[in-house]
Amino acid sequence: MGSEPPQPKSFTLDDYELVTGYAVVNSTSYVGRLTVVRHPRKTIYPYDGADVIGPYRTGYEAKAAAQALGERIVANDIATPES
Repeated sequence: MGSEPPQPKSFTLDDYELVTGYAVVNSTSYVGRLTVVRHPRKTIYPYDGADVIGPYRTGYEAKAAAQALGERIVANDIATPES
């Protein structure tokens, strides 16, 4: 009789796109840049109020930190998807 409530869609790594980079703050400081998109076309990072990624001493460190953060965001979203 009763219909089952709709099940939330489960996501895999293939549903996400990470775009990472860095920006120069000054001659000795860099910050990471990150965009995380869950397809189709839902940007889940950055969001209003997101912290700055850094500062770091090199662009490489800033970009690596952005990548690590993106991977954590994706893992958390797969575990408990944001609607």
